[in-house]
Amino acid sequence: MSKIYVACPANSATGGPELLHQLAYKLRQNGRDAEMLYTGAGDTNPVPEPYKAYAIPYTFEAIDKPEHALVAPEIQTQLLAQFKHLKRYLWWLSVDNHFLAPSHKLHSINKKILSQFQSQRFWGFSRSLDGSITHLSQSEYSSDFLRRKGLTPYSLTDYLNPDFLASQPRQEKRNIVAYNPNKGAKQTRMIMASAADIEFVPIRNMTRQQVIQLLSEAKVYIDFGNHPGRDRIPREAAHLGCCVITGRMGAADNKTDIPIADDYKIHYSRKNIPQIVDTIRSCITNYATRTQDFTQYRAAILEQERIFEQEVLAVFATNTN
Repeated sequence: MSKIYVACPANSATGGPELLHQLAYKLRQNGRDAEMLYTGAGDTNPVPEPYKAYAIPYTFEAIDKPEHALVAPEIQTQLLAQFKHLKRYLWWLSVDNHFLAPSHKLHSINKKILSQFQSQRFWGFSRSLDGSITHLSQSEYSSDFLRRKGLTPYSLTDYLNPDFLASQPRQEKRNIVAYNPNKGAKQTRMIMASAADIEFVPIRNMTRQQVIQLLSEAKVYIDFGNHPGRDRIPREAAHLGCCVITGRMGAADNKTDIPIADDYKIHYSRKNIPQIVDTIRSCITNYATRTQDFTQYRAAILEQERIFEQEVLAVFATNTN
C-alpha cells in the first residue's frame, strides 16, 4: 500500500484520537506514507493543539485506490462503506463506544444491550463488507468480543504519551485519592459518601501537566466506571506511583488489559462499598507495602511502546497486498 489514511474526528483531544495520531506517527517513523483523514472539520484547523507535535500531514478526502488503505476507529464504521477499492481496517479502540456512536442512537450500554446485538447486524454498515475488512484490536476485551463474532483480529494496542512516561512519582506522596469524574460518577459518589474523612480529587478541567502532577502526588487512583477498552488513566496512575483500584466492568474484568491483583478489582455493589473503602484506606495507610503490588504492572507499561511498534510493523507488513 502506498498511502495509509488514519481517520479521526477533527479537533478531538481524548484517548482515542491520541492513539490514532500515534499510529500515523509510528507508521511515518517506519517509512510509511501515512496521513490523518479528519472528519467533521468544517473551516477550522482540524489538528488539536496537543497533537501538533506529531507533525502529521492531513487531508479531508481519501483517494479510493487499491494501493491505498484506510484505518477507521470503531466509532466511525460508516466511513468504511464509502470506499470500494482501498484496503479497509476497522480498529476497535473500544467495544462499548461503538454502540454509543451516533449511527446506533443508543444512549446507554450494558450487558443486556451487548447481548441483544450478538446475532444482529450492528456494524454500522452491511455485513457483506465483513470479509474485506481487517479487524484490529486495542484490548483483550475487544479481541474476545470479536472472536465471539467469529472474527480473528490483529493485535494493535497502544502506549502512553511520552510526557507521562518521562515523569516520576513524588517521593512524598499525599493521602489523596484521584478519580475520573466522567466515569462511574454514581458509584464514586457512593464510595465518597462512605469515606468522608478521605480527600478525593477529580481529574477535571486539567492540562496534561496538571494531571501528571495530581497522579504523581496521589497514593490511590480509583475507577468504578465502564472500561470500554484498555484505558489510559489507570496506566498513567500506576506509572506515577498510584495504587489502582477498579471495578470489573468491561476491560477491567480480564487479567490482560488491567493486570493487577484481584484484591484491587472489586465488583461494585452497595454491599461491597465497605470492602472498597477498606482497600482504599489500606493503600493510603500501608502505601509503602501496597505500592509494591503494582511493580509488574508498571514494568509492563514501560514495554508498551516497543510492543506497539512491533505490532504496527506486523500488521502493515502482513497486509500489504
